Amino acid sequence: MASEQERADMIEQLRERLVKLLHTNEGFRVAMQCVWHGTAKDRKVIVKSFKTFVKKIAMEEHGHYVLLTMFDCIDDTVLVKKVIMSELADNLSELAAHRHDRRVLLYLLCPRNPIYFNSVVLRVLASGDARNHLKHIVVSFTVQSHHY
Repeated sequence: MASEQERADMIEQLRERLVKLLHTNEGFRVAMQCVWHGTAKDRKVIVKSFKTFVKKIAMEEHGHYVLLTMFDCIDDTVLVKKVIMSELADNLSELAAHRHDRRVLLYLLCPRNPIYFNSVVLRVLASGDARNHLKHIVVSFTVQSHHY
């Protein structure tokens, strides 16, 4: 097991590169650990590194779990809304039609609801609840209506 300093050093090295790792089963778990164990500054860098990739991440079998983790524990709602939510809102109709994207959207509306999320997903997300820096928040976003 890594010491706190070793973990902090590893997160600092990975935080800007997580977007390249989260496409695999092992990679998304590493990314979740970085979000759970990272400082507020680490999480801010991670969110910023996702800019322009949110739609792709949301559509991935593994990557979308990192977005769910972010919604659970990133306390900078302004940054999340600016980077993550704006990209989701811009692609809402396309995302609603995709299986993994629907999970992301449902999580925003009904976080950890066992009706929409199976027990395996809920256990994976709950495994981060005991981490030091978590501040479960509700991220709200509004969808601008388009008049045709």
